[in-house]
Amino acid sequence: MMYLLPALIAALVVISATASVSSAVGPYDTIGSGDIWVVVASVLVFLMIPGLALFYGGLLRKESMISILVQTTIVVILSAVVWIVCGYSLAFSGGEGGIIGNLDYLFLDELIDDMAAGYGTDSLLFAVFQMKFVLITAAIIIGACAERIKFRTIGILAVLWPLLVYVPACHWVWGGGFLASNFTIVDYAGGTVVHTLAGMSGLALAVFAGLRAKKIRDSQPHNVPLVYLGVFLLWVGWYGFNGGSGLGTGGTIVRSIVTTTGSAVAATFVWMAAEYYFKKQVTVIGLGTGILAGLVFITPMAAYVSVSTSFAVGLIGGTICYIFSHLIHVTLRERIDDALDVFVVHGVGGIFGTFLTALFVQAKYGSPVDGLLFGGNADVLVGNCVAVAVCAVFAFVVTYAIIFLANLIVPGKIGEKEIEEGLDVIEHHEDAYN
Repeated sequence: MMYLLPALIAALVVISATASVSSAVGPYDTIGSGDIWVVVASVLVFLMIPGLALFYGGLLRKESMISILVQTTIVVILSAVVWIVCGYSLAFSGGEGGIIGNLDYLFLDELIDDMAAGYGTDSLLFAVFQMKFVLITAAIIIGACAERIKFRTIGILAVLWPLLVYVPACHWVWGGGFLASNFTIVDYAGGTVVHTLAGMSGLALAVFAGLRAKKIRDSQPHNVPLVYLGVFLLWVGWYGFNGGSGLGTGGTIVRSIVTTTGSAVAATFVWMAAEYYFKKQVTVIGLGTGILAGLVFITPMAAYVSVSTSFAVGLIGGTICYIFSHLIHVTLRERIDDALDVFVVHGVGGIFGTFLTALFVQAKYGSPVDGLLFGGNADVLVGNCVAVAVCAVFAFVVTYAIIFLANLIVPGKIGEKEIEEGLDVIEHHEDAYN
């Protein structure tokens, strides 16, 4: 039944929205077909949150299942508050060519008033759709420090990280800030703003949290079926993530969904082949990681490339992520404990995916410019590289400062004995499998 949940919810939203179209009697009730799809896409992206929580929880020990569910929920709730109160306004209003926007859309009231005046739903719907991006991005980063930081400290992170990391970077790249104003940047759905920020922020959290005991790092995922379910919920949600970023209907949606699929399956093939060649086995964890790697790599270019190109992106992305996974888990094993491979999947995928975007995009598919391999000039390569570098350094430094400060205000970094006992027991007094 759970496999039917995404389709059921999406169908209900479409039916409800369609009814609104047929019975529209005023500005609040008017919605177009393009708006309907963005509403559905928003719901699909929101489904990525329980998918991520189940994916993370299944990968951890059973003693940490409740902890990751609670922390994911806290992050989503507090990040949503920040976005509605002032996050959207600071990211997308005013501040052209600058560092941050203004407070014209505080609490989104101005957007509600515009809608009531008959100016359409586009701005408010865009704010809602973009809210799902900040929610899932903030939830992604906590996987890097799983099992080592209490939820009260994570709560402070959940307020400050969207406000001080996500919102400024979103303004710089998508909101008309200094990066967008001074460089040619192509980032369709979040290679920089979502995945580079998530990966580098996750790396900062992993460095701060330190190493778990070797036996815990070597422990096997406690529930592989949950991992499997989580991966496919994320994949379904990604169709809304990439498909909805065109903010309309038509060929952009279909192309984004097909290229998203192409990259995911190609990267998964690489991961499967590599596992079988080097380890003589194919695992659910490996397949799931390959799927996510392909999804991340295609995100910044999903609507702007051909289907054949998406397969190439997936093959390249799967290879790069597999190599970095080996480097992190073998070469840097005693230095970095990124519990759930946030940097390997999102950081590496976001950084290199944004670089590949500058090579592969085509204007005939709606890209603002052609990539280098299709007759474009070096401006987009320079712009994308600058955007990645700025976002990566900014995310790492500010995230580390935030978690360091949060731990001073409300100490939450725990020791080896507490880690072994598990946060489910010592903090939440709840068992996931009673």
